[in-house]
This record gives sequence, structure tokens and C-alpha cells, in this order.
Amino acid sequence: MKPIGRPKKHRGNGDWQDKKDNRITSFQEKDFIILRADSATEALLQADKAYEVRMILIEVPTETNYPLYPRT
Repeated sequence: MKPIGRPKKHRGNGDWQDKKDNRITSFQEKDFIILRADSATEALLQADKAYEVRMILIEVPTETNYPLYPRT
């Protein structure tokens, strides 16, 4: 038997390296990562050779000059 459709592509595996202290953290497909930096930081994102990586980074302010919606 042949599989129907295209085979599933695995993607998203790789390493995140802090360039200041060379600490390496691995991540897998569909990981949710929260990062925080108190000052300007440089990092290296390295995709696993066998995979593609797609990452979305969103900067979220810790303080705003407008009111936030209260938690309910």
C-alpha cells in the first residue's frame, strides 16, 4: 500500500544559544518558549540539519502608558 497524500514534514527542532554565556537550550516542534531580557541581548538560533524552523517573536511590554484590561 502507498500512503495517501504527502508524508508529514517534521519541523521546528533546533537550539537557542545565548551568545553572552554560550548556554545552549534545545527546543522541539510546537514548543512554546517565553524569553525575557533585562538588557540588549544577542542570541543564535540554529535549526536542526534535518528540519526546517519557523519561529515568531513577539515583543510584549512590561509597562504601558495606557490601561490594561483587568483579568476576569
